[in-house]
Parts: sequence; C-alpha cells; structure tokens
Amino acid sequence: MWRSRVRGAGDQLSAHMEIPLAVDTVRKIVGDLPGGLTVLDVPCGIGRWWPELSKVAQKIVAVDISEGMLGYARECAKAFAGSVEVLQGDSEKLPFGDAEFDMIFSFALFKHLPRPVQYRVMAEFGRVTKRYVVVALGVMNHATYEFWRRRIAESFPMMPE
Repeated sequence: MWRSRVRGAGDQLSAHMEIPLAVDTVRKIVGDLPGGLTVLDVPCGIGRWWPELSKVAQKIVAVDISEGMLGYARECAKAFAGSVEVLQGDSEKLPFGDAEFDMIFSFALFKHLPRPVQYRVMAEFGRVTKRYVVVALGVMNHATYEFWRRRIAESFPMMPE
C-alpha cells in the first residue's frame, strides 16, 4: 500500500498523507518565503512535503536516519520533478557545514525525541542554516502551546515567537 502511494509523487502525496490543516499551514509558511532556497528536509520520511518545498527550493536535500524510509524517499525522488538529493543522516549530527542551507524544514520530528535531544537537534539546525528554520510542533490546546512556547523561549531566548 505505501509503495503505491510513493509512486504517485506529486501534489496528491502531501494531500493524502497529512491532515488538511497541516498542509494549509505549511503552504502558508512556505508561501511567505523567497524563492531559490537550498532546503534541508529532516526527517524527510517518504518526501511528502517536497511538492510544497519545491515551490521555493532550487534544491532539496532530504535526510532521514531510517534506511527503510530512505528507500521509499529514493523511489519518490526518482518520480519527483524537482531537484532532490536523498541521504542518510542523524539530526543530532548533520553531515553538513555551517550555514550550508537557506532553510531547514522539520515536520513531526520533535515529538519522538527526549528533551535533551530536542535541544541538540535545534542547535544543529541553527548551525547548518543561514536563515530559516521551520519546525512543526504538535499543539493540541492552549496549555500545550504555552508549554512549547516557554520551553523554546527558555532554551533559545534569541529566537522570536
């Protein structure tokens, strides 16, 4: 079933893989960015966000730690019209130089990581990007929003809300 979804790379890929609110939100955020960016998608999963990211990316570098997901991502990259390079890597120790990317995009990673690892990953994102870090965090209600807002503000006071 997943294999047939991967072969259908394109706008339908992101549309059927995410809830409409997430797709609309990512679309709005990406729509406010300038074009011609080098984008790091981590974790890339099967590449479900590439149709949206490609609207502003001249190149997408897709990284995931899971070899299983990378197999699907590589298959999807072959069918994708944009420029995508798929690599295995750990978000705590990204195999890139300082300020190598214009933007980091990360969807649904942080919910899987313990707090100390979240801090290391955010620091690593800050190291490899020149300008933008777009991170999706699960916000279920006002209490969880406040929790994440305070956690980020305490850990990264230089980052505006």
